[in-house]
Amino acid sequence: MVEYCDWEPYYHRILKAFQYDRSEDETSALLLDTLLSRHRLRPEHIHDMIYGMSVYILGAHERIEEDLNDMIDRNIAGIFIAADGASSAMREAGLRPDLILTDLDGKEEDLLYWNRKGVPLIVHAHGDNSERIRHIAPRITHSLATTQARPFGNVFNFGGFTDGDRCVFLADHFAAKEIILCGFDYSAVGKYSFSTDPETKLRKLKWAKQLISEFEVEYY
Repeated sequence: MVEYCDWEPYYHRILKAFQYDRSEDETSALLLDTLLSRHRLRPEHIHDMIYGMSVYILGAHERIEEDLNDMIDRNIAGIFIAADGASSAMREAGLRPDLILTDLDGKEEDLLYWNRKGVPLIVHAHGDNSERIRHIAPRITHSLATTQARPFGNVFNFGGFTDGDRCVFLADHFAAKEIILCGFDYSAVGKYSFSTDPETKLRKLKWAKQLISEFEVEYY
């Protein structure tokens, strides 16, 4: 389990590496806290879902399509956590996620589709997604809010930077029995990442790889 005091040194390095403004992260987190439904999930709900389970984390690389088809053929059982845009790949494959972690970069229609179906969204605030928060957050129901800065009130920080590695931090935090990564590739921007800035995305993927390397994970 990573506490905020463990995460903060990494956060400082990320702020410096990307020249992010911490105050913008904090402002975005406050906005998210204001706009999300007051009736939110508690961390205990996520704990009950993940604790002692095999957790499959679905990434945004196009190889996720092959992995999903194989998982369906093999009738794989476990908890399925989609990293943002991977929720679109899961919808296409007809496989329901148990949980979606998103900074709202994914397809809005797919994120809201799954949320209407009762899939919880763990919504992440950072300095440059305030407009998406304003647009989408008021329509989200089953949810929990996170920040990469200091947590407060009903806004949590389980560690992590990108959607993919935050899924790993979350699974570890709530004591998954094993963590299996599907559709992960750190050398290319996946089609389900829906990134408009491939150069920055590749830099983020390098950070994701480094952060994930500190956990015991398997690759599908």
